[in-house]
Amino acid sequence: MAAGFSIMLVLLLASYGVFTSSFLLRLPFAFLFAFLCAGAGKATGIYLARRRLRLELDQILHPSSHPLLKEIQDARYLDNIDIHLRFPSNDRV
Repeated sequence: MAAGFSIMLVLLLASYGVFTSSFLLRLPFAFLFAFLCAGAGKATGIYLARRRLRLELDQILHPSSHPLLKEIQDARYLDNIDIHLRFPSNDRV
């Protein structure tokens, strides 16, 4: 909000000069732009928080989709293959 107000204030000062009647007549637009920027910032923050929450819930509900867990599962699978190759079962008759 403060950034939006500051940007608009600087643009108004550069366009109309300091404390002229044109500047003062257009000053309410700086407040409107500040609220618009505040709303955009709030919407962006909510969007990013919801996306982060969905990612965390996905990792909790579907732990196999986590990349680190997938590497651990692959390593366990390779260890099991290695054990079976070193110690074959005596199922042969």
